[in-house]
This record gives sequence, C-alpha cells and structure tokens, in this order.
Amino acid sequence: MAHPLDEVCPVAIRHESVRLIDDASLSIVFTSEKPSICMLYDKQTGQHSVYCIRKIRSDEWLEMSDKLSNSVSSMHNLSHRLKNRVSAWETTKGIPQHSGSPFVSRPNSGTSSNSHYQQQSRSLSPMATISRCQSPTVSPLLTGNPWLRSTRLHNSLRNLSTNTSINTNNTNLGTLEAYHSVNPLLCFDHVWTDTFTSQQETLNTGPASKVFLSDDLVGRWYLCYLIPSRSQLSIVHIEFLNINLPSFGILTSISAKDAISIPHLHMIAILEHSGNVVLYSGLTVVGKLHVGGVLAQHAPSPCIMRTLPQFNSPFPRRSTLLPHYGTPKGDPIFDEQILSPVLPIVSPSRNFNTNIPLQVDTFKICGIDPERPQLNGLRDAVEDRLTLQYSDNTFYRIVLPALASSTLVENCLNALRQTLQRDFAITLLTRWYAARNAPGPDDFSLVQEWNMFTALIYELLGYDNDQSSDMPLESPLTPSSAAKKQRPSSLGTDADWNSLLESDYHKHSSDQLSKILHLHTKVDKTVTFAKHSEIQVNTNSILFPCIRVIHYTLHLVYEELKLNIVRTEELPYLGQFLSKLACSLNLKEYVIYYWKDFPEHCSLNFTNPTSISSNNLKNTIQWSIMSEKPESIMEHIYNLLIDIEVSPFPYIFNVNERSKAIVQLCGVYIKGSKSSNNGICLDNLINFVSLPSSKIDPFSTPKSKIIDTTQDIAEKVVILMTEMGITSRDLDSFPSGINFLLHDALWQCRENPPADWSANAYNLLHRPDLAAQTEIVKKSKLEANTKKQIMACNSSSSPEVLPTIKQVDDTEQEDGMEDINSSLLKLRFPEDHRVLEARRLLQSSKPVPIALVQRPDVSDHDFIEEQEKHLYAICARTMALPVGRGMFTLRTATPVVTEPLPLPKLCLSGKAPPRGVTVELSHIEYPQNMQQWPLFHNGVANGLRISPDAHNIDSTWIIFNKPQISADMEYAGFLMALGLNGHLPNLTLLNTYYYLSKSNEMTSIGVLLGLAAAMRGRPNRVITRMLSIHVENLLPPTSMELDLPQNVQIAALLSVGLLYQASAHRHITEVLLAEIGRPPGPEMENSVDRESYSLAAGLALGLVTLKQGCRPSGLSDLNVPDNLHYYMVGGNKRPLEGPQKDKYKVPSFQIREGSTVNLDVTAPGATLALGLMYLGTSNKALADWMTPPETEYLLDFVRPDFLMLRILSKGLIMWDEIRPNRDWIENQIPETIRPFCMVKPSPLSSDVDYEAMNQAYCNIVAGACFAMGLKYAGSANHEAFTTLLHYCHMFTSLTAKSIAELAGKPTIETCLNVVLLSASMVTFRHLYVLAAEPRLVIPKDVITGRMCYAGLRVVHLDGSSSFLRGPCLIPDLNNLIKLSIEDDRYWSVIFERGRNWDQLL
Repeated sequence: MAHPLDEVCPVAIRHESVRLIDDASLSIVFTSEKPSICMLYDKQTGQHSVYCIRKIRSDEWLEMSDKLSNSVSSMHNLSHRLKNRVSAWETTKGIPQHSGSPFVSRPNSGTSSNSHYQQQSRSLSPMATISRCQSPTVSPLLTGNPWLRSTRLHNSLRNLSTNTSINTNNTNLGTLEAYHSVNPLLCFDHVWTDTFTSQQETLNTGPASKVFLSDDLVGRWYLCYLIPSRSQLSIVHIEFLNINLPSFGILTSISAKDAISIPHLHMIAILEHSGNVVLYSGLTVVGKLHVGGVLAQHAPSPCIMRTLPQFNSPFPRRSTLLPHYGTPKGDPIFDEQILSPVLPIVSPSRNFNTNIPLQVDTFKICGIDPERPQLNGLRDAVEDRLTLQYSDNTFYRIVLPALASSTLVENCLNALRQTLQRDFAITLLTRWYAARNAPGPDDFSLVQEWNMFTALIYELLGYDNDQSSDMPLESPLTPSSAAKKQRPSSLGTDADWNSLLESDYHKHSSDQLSKILHLHTKVDKTVTFAKHSEIQVNTNSILFPCIRVIHYTLHLVYEELKLNIVRTEELPYLGQFLSKLACSLNLKEYVIYYWKDFPEHCSLNFTNPTSISSNNLKNTIQWSIMSEKPESIMEHIYNLLIDIEVSPFPYIFNVNERSKAIVQLCGVYIKGSKSSNNGICLDNLINFVSLPSSKIDPFSTPKSKIIDTTQDIAEKVVILMTEMGITSRDLDSFPSGINFLLHDALWQCRENPPADWSANAYNLLHRPDLAAQTEIVKKSKLEANTKKQIMACNSSSSPEVLPTIKQVDDTEQEDGMEDINSSLLKLRFPEDHRVLEARRLLQSSKPVPIALVQRPDVSDHDFIEEQEKHLYAICARTMALPVGRGMFTLRTATPVVTEPLPLPKLCLSGKAPPRGVTVELSHIEYPQNMQQWPLFHNGVANGLRISPDAHNIDSTWIIFNKPQISADMEYAGFLMALGLNGHLPNLTLLNTYYYLSKSNEMTSIGVLLGLAAAMRGRPNRVITRMLSIHVENLLPPTSMELDLPQNVQIAALLSVGLLYQASAHRHITEVLLAEIGRPPGPEMENSVDRESYSLAAGLALGLVTLKQGCRPSGLSDLNVPDNLHYYMVGGNKRPLEGPQKDKYKVPSFQIREGSTVNLDVTAPGATLALGLMYLGTSNKALADWMTPPETEYLLDFVRPDFLMLRILSKGLIMWDEIRPNRDWIENQIPETIRPFCMVKPSPLSSDVDYEAMNQAYCNIVAGACFAMGLKYAGSANHEAFTTLLHYCHMFTSLTAKSIAELAGKPTIETCLNVVLLSASMVTFRHLYVLAAEPRLVIPKDVITGRMCYAGLRVVHLDGSSSFLRGPCLIPDLNNLIKLSIEDDRYWSVIFERGRNWDQLL
C-alpha cells in the first residue's frame, strides 16, 4: 500500500525481466528511504540482493500485463477442471463444498493501461510503501498476504499431485487470479546480489540479522549486513553517481560477532569473537577500544592479548595514566598495541575470516572459564555514544572521543580531507585518531595537540624525526616517535644547547658572565629552535607526493584564520609549520611572507641547504593554480580598495568559505560603488579550484548569481550578507578594516531599510524592532484566525495586553470589569482617573443609593413608595448600563478554559442611608418583563470581553458556562456575544439543535444572531436551512406552519441579511423585498410588531444588496429600487407574489388597511434599504428621492420622523460629500422652511404651520447629524465632534424654552437622543462589534518586552499630518497615507501606502 486508505496491491520486480513478486521464499531484511533501496533475502539461494524502489513505468506494466493475460487464461481453464473434480469428490464423500476466495469476485481495476498510468501515489517517496524505519528484522514479504498461503504458488501450480489438497489448490488459484488482477504501483529494480558461490550453499546461511548504511571519514558509503550463521560482517562499497541507480563495488567480509554504525564519527564498531571492540572507518581499521572502569568480571583477560598473534606489537606497552580506583572515566581510550601510528609487523591483509574455533581454542589455552560473562552485543548508537551488552545482561554506556579538541587541528583535518585523495585522506585521519586517543591523558592544550598533529604530518611526509623537530623539547610525540627516542644520543644535540639557553640559571647569570668575560656578542634568547641542516626525507612515505598540496591547502586555511580575530592566537603555530614546509619546498617568497607575519616564530636562514631536492619534488602532485607567490587575502582586498586589477582569489569548497564570502562582499561593494555597470557576477570574483577527486555532488551545479549595481548597492550587499548566513556575531569577528567596510553598507540602510526584508536582515542592521515586526507579519499570515493588528514593534498576545479573566472570590464584588485596570490603560490615560470613574459609572452589580429625606408631613408608607418610585426611575439608567459596559470591556481578556466565565449581576435594588436599608420594587406597579432585555444585554456585555484570539473556546466550554439556576436571559446574550466574537460556530450542530428546540425565545434570538454574525458575508448551507425554518417565505408553500414568536422571526430576518451580506443573492433579495410589505394575516398572524418586522426586513435587504445598487448583480428584472420607492412614498397595493401568496388572499380580521400601502409600516425599512443599497455610489437620482419636500403642502404628506431617515439615507448615498461642519448640515434644510424654524410665530403669517415646519427642521438636523456621526465614527475628527456637540447644546437649550412647544418636547428629546447617539456612534445595539476594527497602536520596547511611550506621526490623504503619543487609537486607515514612529529614543518605523501598508491591515 502506498497509503493506509489505498487498496493492497502487488509489487513488481525487475531482474532481467518484469514480473510480480509471488515467491514466498523472498523476505525483506532492510529498507531505506534515502536512498530508496531495500535488501531482499532469497531462502533458496541463500543470497542477499539489493533493489531500488521506484514507481513502475508504463512500458513495464504493459509488458507484465501481456504475460499475465496468458497466464490468467490458462489458470481459468485449470480452475474450471479443478472445480469439476472437487464437485465430484464432494459428491462421493459428502463433504460440504469449500467456498472460494472472497477476492475472486473483486472487479479488475486495471484493465486499461492509461488508467493505471494516471494513478498517483500519496507517498512522498516510494520507500513509504515498504517501511518507515530501517529495521533489519526479517519480515516475510508474502507470509501475511491474504492471497498467498505458506506454500509457493508457482510450485503448487507446476507440480500438482494426487497427495496435494484439491481444495487448497483451488483456493490458491482464486487468490492468485485476484492477486494478479490488481495493478502494481511499485517496482523493485535489481541492482546487486552478493557473490557467495555454490560451494557455500550447503551451509544454512539464513538472512542478515542487522543491516545498515555507513560512511567513512572521507565520505564513501558502504552497505553493511551481519550474517550470524557465518559470523561475518559483509561490507560493500556504494557509489551514488546516479541517485536512482547506485553502483556497488567488491564485497568484503570481516569476522564479527556484532557490529553497529556510529554516524557521528563516520565509523563502524565491530565486536570480534575474542570480545574486543574494533573501530573501522569503512574498510580501514582505526583501532581497538580499551574501556576502563568496568567490573572485574567484565574486564578482558590479558591472556587473550598475549596469545592471539594479530594483537602482538613490536613496540613496548606504554603504561596508562588512568587510576584504578574512583569514578570510572566516561570516555574510552585506545589500546596502544593496535593504535600505534606505525603499522604492526603482520600480514597486510588482515585475517578477516577468523574461524569461530579460534575463540574456543584461545579459552582452552588461557584457561579461561567459559562461564565468564562475555561481551556479546553492541547497541543504541546515538551520536558518539553506544552501549556494550554482556551475556549476564549488564550494560555499559560509553562515549567515544571526538576527532580533535582544538578548532585549529579540526580545521586542518577537514581541509586536508577535502583536498587529498581519498586513500591518502583516510590514512591521515585514521592515524591521527589513533595517535590522538592513545592511552594516557587526553586533556591536551592547543599547543600540545598541535605539536602532536605536526609530528604526525612530518612522519607521514617522510621527515626524519631529528630534522623535523622545530618544536620545543617538551612537545609530545607520536607513539612511534616515543619508541624510537627512548635511548637518547650520548653525544648531545643542538636541542640540548637550546635547553640550556632557556634555563632559569642562564637567564639570571648571562649578563654578568658577559661583562666578566668581555663578550661583545649577545646570544639571542628568542631563538629556541635548532638550526636547519640538510633534510633527509623518505620519498616513499605515504603523504610525500602530496606535500605541495598539503602546504597550499593549509596556506588557504592560514589566510582563512586571518579573517577571524577570535582565532588570532592560532596563527603563529600554523605559520611556523607552513614556514618549515615552505623552506623545505624552496618557496622563498612564502618563507618571507610567514616571517613578516610572525618574525618571532619563523626563521629566514637561507645559508644552509634546507630544501628538498628538485628530483624528489618531480613526483609530487602539483596544481596549476599553485605559484611561487603566496596568496594574501588582506593584499587582495587592499588592491580592490585602491582599484588595482586583481585575479580571482582561489577558493576550495569547504576549506576557505569565509574568504570566499569576504572577497565577494567586498568586491561587490567596492566595484558597485565605483562603477554603474549592469551587474557583477559573483563567480568572477573567486577562482573555483577543481580538485582531482572532487567530493562535491556532481548533480548540484551552483548557479552563477549576478548583482545588479544599478540599484542601491548597499542594500544589495546587505541582502547578500543575509543569504550567506552572516550574523552580527560574525561581523564582530572580522578584522577591523573589513568590519568598517561592511558596516558602512549596513549603516546606509539602517535608518529606513526596505520593508520586504527578512528578520535576519533586520537583525544584521541592529534593528530588532523591524525584525520582531517581520516575525509578527509572518506568523499572522500562517494563522488563519489571526485578526488585523497594528504593532509598531514586537507584539504578541501578552498578559499585559490581553490578561486572563480574573476570578473574584466574593461574587458580590464582581462587576464584569475586573480586567480593565491594566498597564495598557495606565499608559493611555496616565494623568487622571477617568478609567476608574468610567468603571464606577458603568457598575450595575451593586445596589444604588436612594438619598431621599423623609419630610415631616410624609408617612412611612408614603415615603417607602416615594423611595421605590425614585428607584424605578434610576432602574431605567441601571438597565442601560450593560450596553456601555460591553463597549468598555470589549475584547479585553481571555477566559480560563477550566473555569466558567464570571457573570456580574444586574442589581435593581437600592440602599437607603444611613442604615443601609434595602429598597426594592415591592409596593408599586411596574412591568413584570422589565428585566428581560436588560438581562439579555448583561449577558452580551459579559461575553464581549472575550478576545477573538482566545483559544480552546469549544462546544464543551460553551455548554460548561450554562448556569445551573434560572439565568436563560444572560446565557442567551452570552451566546450572541460568542457569535459576535467568532466563537459560536465551535458549538456542535447537535447542541445548536438542542438550544433551538427548547422554544426559548431569547436563546433562539441569541443563537440565530450569533451564528449569522460569526459567518457574516459567508453564506453557509447549514445555517441557511436553520434560518429558513424561522422565515415563512423561505419555506415551500406546502410546509407545515410553525408557531414561532414574532421576535424570533425578526431576529431570523436580520440574520439572513448578515449571512448574505453584499452577496446580492437573487432568491434572498426577492424574499426580503416581499417581507417588507407583508400584509397582516387572516387571523391573528402578523398583527403585532409589524413595524419592527418590516424594518428588520428592510435592513436585511440593505445588507444583502450592500453597495450593489450601481453594479450589474443580476437583479435588474426585480426592480428593487422601484419597489422600495413604492414602499417609501406609498401607492395602491400590488398583487402579492411568492410561495405564500395564497395565504393572504383573505384580508385580516384584526387590521383594516384599505387599498393603499401602509407607509407607517413599510417606509422606514424601505428608506434605509435604499440607503444601504446605494451606499457611497453618489447616485443623484436616488439622492433626489431622499430630498425633503420644498413646500409646506408637500410636507404634510411626509411624517416628520421619516424625514430623519430620508436625510440619513441621502447621506449614505452621497457618502463622499459629507463634511464635518455646520454648513453641510444647514444645507440639508430646504430654503422654504428655514425662515420659520425655531422663531416665534408672526401675526402676519397665520397661515403657516409652524409645528410642521419645526418638526421637519429638528428631524432633518438630527438625520444629518446621524449621517455625519456614521461618516466620522472612530476618526477622532475634532471638527465633526465640535459640530455635533453644538447641536447637542442647541437641543438641550430648547428643552427649557417655550419655543420648544413649536416642535413638541417629544420631538426635541428624540432628536437630542439621536444627536447624542451620533456623537458616540453606536448602532444596532451590540452589532456595533461587527464594525469594530483594531486601530490601537501599542509600541513595545523590544529589549525589555514592555509597552512604552512613543511619538507617532500620522499623514492623511490630503497631506495634513498630526502627532500622537502611543499607545493610542489612530484614525481610519482608509484615510491615512503614512504612519511612522518619530521619537528621539527609538529608531523610526515607517508604514507607507504602496510599500508595507498591508502590515497594518
């Protein structure tokens, strides 16, 4: 299977020809995903084979299908004959007939080759169909196959006999036919088979118990598999010249008891039958492990070491410095007998086929107890650690040492591994690993390890130890050197004289002796090295042919180290070594070059013959790039600065990467600053050194990159630095000159860098603020539920901005505003206590004080009634407070999902001072349902404080918050609030049905409005069906009538408008248009609250057709504007249309309307629907429909309060013409009525209806103020606020004047409320949440992570600018062109249209 949901299909195998795998003797012992190969074991031949796993090709499938078609037809005939024989047998024996395979009747899914070829596997790799792990456990390929039994099918078909069960063969035939009828998807392509010949087939070999891939220290890969029956580890070399078809080399076998790969060290640990653990790197022996600190019974017997001939060493055993007590040492060390740098005097071909009886004989010779615990397993290799498993179930976890401890030696080894031929490199690395980790102390210093490394290099180059000793005498030597130097010369050497010169006695007495003996020549104390003599080099040494390559490679490493000031102390050691080699190679300019750098460590003595003869150098490897003049990275960059033509700097992959980066960066910046050509090719600045044995992937050819210098070259350099992975830490390690050069490019871009850079580029500029902002934008794009936020600096949901909702122990103290006292509001309003004062005013959970004084003439009973009447008047204010509290606490906190959301009480009682007597409404009459909607709003306000980004708001938590006591009103409002914040869709459909089926009016309203608000503008079929149940015209005419409350139907109508907002859905538009003028029903239906129903239908229609009036939305044949105008101005009733038209043929028995449209019902909704439909279109014709009548006669045909709605709709249509001044409002008043507005009646104008004129004036002004408030809502426009405040004062002053009687005090109060509402601009009660947008800028200090003050500059579309202090609310983004942080304490952050404006949206 390529996927768990796919059909089980057969696998094809290609070995000379293509066929299906139907051989039960094959089993899979190993799989690998990279490379995509597997190893199969053939039980009959005893051989292991490797196959590439790939998808089957179409031509292979056609070839295989032709073969299968012939075989299937023959199997049909054979199956028919067998069925007849079975039937006869069952008739005579009376045995019930055995049913065939259930897979025989399976339809053939692969009859067409084209259909098969088009199938696509869901697997990312063909290897996914076999296994996701590299388990070596033997898993039979077909044992568990439902089509095949334990016998081999092709043998059972070929060798049918009388003693074979006919039923079994019949079943196999059916399953085989079904097996062949399924299309294979994968093919095993044969690559390699092991080379064991027929003379070994007599052994019961068995499959491999462990298979793994391993690489050596020079990058060669090997396939290793352990065969327990042969006690051998087979290793075969793999070449990946073609990733789809690897090639295999010669098979090599090593006698092994167990083996395991150590990928971190590029080695293999092999457990020999003698109990020793030997390290191999590929086929090269590294050494034998010596593990200290084990128990006595687990320590290897020294008798084995002395007896086995392959472990004998010609060198004396060096005693270890490890103690025999205390805590065992964690790192293992190596036995010097095997890890000596000089090869042991044994046969070059190691005895890989050591027989198992050798182990037994050894035990007999040594007299070892066979019951002694033996090391029998290696396991759990992780990085440089592995576990030793003993036969008594004892385990030891050991850590293998690293290749080197100092970075200098590590860099040199890596460089030589890259440039030397692989055979030379593997010898160097293995010899170094053995010499470095020989028994003894392993905590070498830099000097000690470097001297050990150079000594090994000298030895492998063939230097005589006496001639190559340019180190102090106390330098540690290699093990072989130590053996040769155990008997010092009695004649003495120059090193002895140097030792005397370095002694303390000479330092104290040299000056005095010179004066006494009158010695004028003073001995140079700094020269502590022996004078060079003629060098004797063994030209047959293994690395001597590579001496020039070694010198050139390490010279590039030397130049690389110059670019890192942190590693300056390592340069003298490498320079001294290179000076020695250069002197030997007669490279005088190199010698002078090193002496100029470190004259204290390098010598310029050319008097003695110190070079290797030219005849010996003829056979060394030379590269064409090598010259007599040394390469200097500093000189190269200096020549670039002074505009001298230079040749490309040499570059070797993975040797001098830093040099390549510096040369390219400096070259681009210097040349790009001086010239304005089209571009600079980066590859032309460096010279790629092609190695004879390149280890670079031949299939990955780097593409040449050209830098465009016509643009800002500094920005190009910064981008290039980011692509190279250079960080600020790397810049600090560059030499000062290069550091200044690159920082010059950085400083040019630092103040105002491009907005589309990555966070790494901004960090390189030391702009963590922009880097944090980039991460926020990147994160917001990945998260689907992330809302639009504006953060000047680093901003994420932190406890300071969105605190967790606090749980108050005393429920009496809960007021729903516990989270308001946050650090954000303290920063926004630091100069006063307005936040605390607003909290006090909006508090509705505590009894209000009833501060009345009982007069002497008032009885106690009358005083109680007076107190309750006063309380009743205050309750009107208290019941309105939840709406304001919802705005105050909107999206301010996140709930704790393990606790219910605290619900503040709506307290309608009072306290009478001084005794605090409770006053309740118990002696006066008041509406019993007075608290119904206030409690609903209290629940909405409580739910609105939940942030839309709150997590884990699921169906379980929503149900968990349902109160146990009777609080359905608050919970209904809570559900609506969850919808407004986008969380209600998490409620499961079953729970939604439960809430709607309870027939609770308020709960149904909350659920319907909440779901529609959450899915606003995204029509959903499930929610549409839910709403259709509550809207009669959305149901078919034959549907059953439901007894639904009128308020639920109104909520459903408005929900339809929200759900289909701006969709111009034809059917929904047609239904809502008809609902505006729905007549009263024949009985009691549609006779109550018709005005609210029609208004809701009009608003819903306006939402569905929002801004669609002048667009071709497919509604032209419905004549929506004409019908709405008909409902607005009146006329004769038109015939009913729609699915429910037959229901209203009979007129209502309760309401008699006549033959004309009832404008009192239809006009408000139709007027607002037209305004929303043509919002912002500036349609003059529609605007003229909304213009107030010019004459007194026409004013009599319009209800005064309808003029308010018409002016409002006109403002919506002419949205762009609204201006925030009094002139615009006064221009909405007709010229004919202005002289008669708010003036005393004149006796000369007795025929003027002053009441109509003044009522029209007040409503027109109120409607214009409402439109202005909508236009400038949340913009903090001071001019608009001043204008609205002026008219508020005007209407307030009119209430105390007699002139107010001209319009009527109710009209004045209504208009005053509208104007006050315009100033605060809150519409549709809680539906204002849908219009709320995040425009709060919260600057944060990226260093401390805390909010801070910062100056902001806002530039409007008209070019005007204003300065704010953040945190603050900024104006509408649609009216801005630029927003920037301008503060002396912080870097400037600029958001500009057309540049990075989308980060604010």
